[in-house]
Amino acid sequence: GDYVVHEEHGIGIFRGIRDFSHRDEWGNIYVSECIEIGYAKGDKLFVSLDDFKKIQKYIGGEGGGVRVSALNSIYWKNLREKIKKEIESVARDIIKLEAKRKVVRIKPMIKTSSEDDFESDFAYEETPDQSKAIEEVLKDLETGEISNRVIVGDVGFGKTEVAMRAVFRAVSNGFQCCVLCPTTILAEQHYRNFKKRFEKYQVNVEVVSRLTPVQKQKRIISDISNGVIDIIIGTHKLLSKSVKFKNLGIMIVDEEHKFGVKQKEEIKKKQQLAHLLYLSATPIPRTLYQSLSSIRTMSVIETPPLGRLPVDTRVVSYDDNLVISAVDSEIKRGGQVYYVYNRVEFIDQKAKNLSKLLPGVRIGIVHGQMKGEEIEEVMLDFLEN
Repeated sequence: GDYVVHEEHGIGIFRGIRDFSHRDEWGNIYVSECIEIGYAKGDKLFVSLDDFKKIQKYIGGEGGGVRVSALNSIYWKNLREKIKKEIESVARDIIKLEAKRKVVRIKPMIKTSSEDDFESDFAYEETPDQSKAIEEVLKDLETGEISNRVIVGDVGFGKTEVAMRAVFRAVSNGFQCCVLCPTTILAEQHYRNFKKRFEKYQVNVEVVSRLTPVQKQKRIISDISNGVIDIIIGTHKLLSKSVKFKNLGIMIVDEEHKFGVKQKEEIKKKQQLAHLLYLSATPIPRTLYQSLSSIRTMSVIETPPLGRLPVDTRVVSYDDNLVISAVDSEIKRGGQVYYVYNRVEFIDQKAKNLSKLLPGVRIGIVHGQMKGEEIEEVMLDFLEN
């Protein structure tokens, strides 16, 4: 029932694996397993398991129905050619843009007297990988060449602190910084963390997202172009034409895999003279390939923070008492809980049952069929405890 794509014949419907008997030239009958794919007009294609590499699961764009290909149609061939040309065009643009950035020089960002204080304000001890990543990023800023680096590390391994050190260096040298986030929630989270980390250094930090009132947004955008704001944090809104920087020195892109290739190239076109620092907990193959092909440099943080406990994972039969004890112990230590449930149609009933099991525990619900604004509202309440 799933849609699949055969590289030569296009989109079809997976119908399962069938035994297929065939006769060789000497009359011997063989039975082999084949994948059956359904196409338009009731046509069927049987693909030997040896050719399985030619088939992939269909991953479509958002919205719109899926058009099943016809086996004898030239449409699929034309579509492939068109996409190939588009990919080549994007690739050409990427290489052209990178070549341009490579030859341009920016004012080197040197260490200032307050940097040691900022470093010692860090509440934790840097891990070896984190120290190495900080060193690499700061070295990039000192050269005068425009850098393009990706920091890869698990959640909680300290990528944000690496970014903050780079931002502090840039701000101390009179540059502005921009932190781009894929969601409003993440933008708000970063805003709080940056505000707290930079509060004693007279650095002006602001945030622009869907939650920022329109009048305030206009004032912030004006302050960015006048150089009043040192660090601006926000969502895609920061990529709009109305946002112009006075002296942008570095752009941080968090959860970079959630931005498309074209969006990321727009970022570079918009700010050709700024260093780029991508943060990613998910090193997708394209990112890795660009690093290997020297379009980007890469820093990897693999050492977990000191004292970090391993994740305790258990697979067990459902048990009310286990749920009660797990939630109770987490809430008693001041923590919070995600309860993942995979049936949207019964999720409200599930929440009611949990409320009976856990009196006094405040429960919010989010799922993919809710409006973005509603999800954000609940997640902000979660963020606010």
